[in-house]
Amino acid sequence: MASEPNILVVEDCADDAKLLQRLFTRAGLQTPLQFVTDGVEAMSYLLGRDQFANREKYPQPNLVLIDLHMPRFNGLELMRWLRTQPDFEHVIIVALSGSTDPDEIDRAYQMGANSYLLKPGSALELERLVEAFYNYWVRSNFLPRARSGTDARTSQLL
Repeated sequence: MASEPNILVVEDCADDAKLLQRLFTRAGLQTPLQFVTDGVEAMSYLLGRDQFANREKYPQPNLVLIDLHMPRFNGLELMRWLRTQPDFEHVIIVALSGSTDPDEIDRAYQMGANSYLLKPGSALELERLVEAFYNYWVRSNFLPRARSGTDARTSQLL
C-alpha cells in the first residue's frame, strides 16, 4: 500500500465537506482531510500563512481536491496559480465539478488538473466515487512527498 497522502479539499459547501469527510473515513483514510472554502483560503493554506502557519496541524498537501465553482477565487484560477508555483509542481490536482461541459473539462486540464471527477447527484453515487478515489489515489498510487516549506518565489499570492 502507498503511504497516506495529505489531502487538501477546497470546497465551499459545508454539507458537501462534511459528507466527504465521513465518506473518506468510511473508505479507510487514516489521515484527516484538511478543508478550506475557496481559492484565497487555499493559497493561504498552501503558503502556510495566517491561521495555517502551524504545519503540524496543517500539513503541506501532496493532493488537492478542488471544487471548480467557488466564490472569490474559483477552482480554475487556483489551479492556474498552483501550476505557476515551483514549490507546488509536485502537487496532484483533482478537479471536482458538477459540470459535464466539455469546455470546462478541457479548461481544467489546461489549468493543470491531473484528473477531473464529476460530482454525482446522490450520496450513494458519491460514496462509490470516494471509494474509487481512495482505492486509486491512496491505496494504489504512489504520490510525491509533500514539501515541507516554501521559498521566496511563492511569497506573493498573485
